[in-house]
Amino acid sequence: MSRGVSRIEARLSSKIAEGEYYEAHQMIRTLASRYRTSKKHQDALQLITKGILELYELKQSGSASDLGLLYCSILDDVEKLTETNHEQIGKIHKSTIECLEFEQPEREQFERRILKRTGEICENPMGHPKTRLAFAQNYVQASDKARSAKNMEDFTVTITLARQHFQYSENGREIAKFLAQLTEYSSRNMSEVELICTQMTLQLLHQHTVPVANEFLQAFSRFHPQLESRFPSNYPLLNYCFFLLKTIDSKDVKAFKFLNFAYQPFLAEPDPTLMEYIIRIGEIYFGIVEKKSRPQGGLMDIIGSLMGGRPLSSDSDDDDDSAGPPAGLDMGALMNMANDMFSGMMNQPQSQSSKSAPPKPAAPPADEDVDDLD
Repeated sequence: MSRGVSRIEARLSSKIAEGEYYEAHQMIRTLASRYRTSKKHQDALQLITKGILELYELKQSGSASDLGLLYCSILDDVEKLTETNHEQIGKIHKSTIECLEFEQPEREQFERRILKRTGEICENPMGHPKTRLAFAQNYVQASDKARSAKNMEDFTVTITLARQHFQYSENGREIAKFLAQLTEYSSRNMSEVELICTQMTLQLLHQHTVPVANEFLQAFSRFHPQLESRFPSNYPLLNYCFFLLKTIDSKDVKAFKFLNFAYQPFLAEPDPTLMEYIIRIGEIYFGIVEKKSRPQGGLMDIIGSLMGGRPLSSDSDDDDDSAGPPAGLDMGALMNMANDMFSGMMNQPQSQSSKSAPPKPAAPPADEDVDDLD
């Protein structure tokens, strides 16, 4: 069969050179099928990738996008991803962004199927982190082109998709670089920068990726020109994230409860959903169960739940310590107490506890599903 394959490859090159693109498209499918039958999956993927990139470059988007879906089908037979596969996926995805309109279904189908299959291979329901990173970087490049063309609609869509993929890339440094550059040019005040950084930190913790959250927070503070890499800083939300990571590392339930009480005024104002993430973080890392009886309602009820919720494996006498400071305590004094309480953590070497975070969830969090990328 190898002699026949060689003849087909030679004919394929001549068909493309002569502009007979439909015939070339059909020949690629035929040859890929032969490779697949003989279990030469990597040869098939390499052939298809070459054909896709050539056809996209020649403005043959219909044939190229069809081959993209064929690539996905053959990838279903692959049990292990190689570095070459990651490179192929990144290049094909970039071409789909550049050559296909947003409303063309093949574009979304390729992205969705790749995330699903790479996730199955690496046992990560959100897709392989390298795939997420490649997709994110492709969307950043697309957003730069849209901004240069002053196409703000496409810029908004692509930058939003970039952030979505970065969030699941498990690369704290690249996430930080992206958000630092984005906020440097788009955010008018530092309160927005604080909020964006805090949101990402809490989302990374919600995803059970403590080392990534640590890497992100430190890198973001280095990359953003208006921030200092030292903690505590002049920005309370960033201090909260820093102390939260230290508290998770030490697994100190009381410190976690006190931290949330001390920083409650700063957490309440910018975005109420922050407390929803914090409740979930309390469950994941500290075993704090939210109380079902909630007489106060609203934000104070959430704070009360975090302060008074019963740890899953705590002694009964801990309840007396979970009520928080008295209501009449001066907030400035309270913040000083919080800083004193956590200052001892700052000089401690990073332990291994954060590296042994709880196992990843079996299903995607509510933020996003690989089958719903809109």
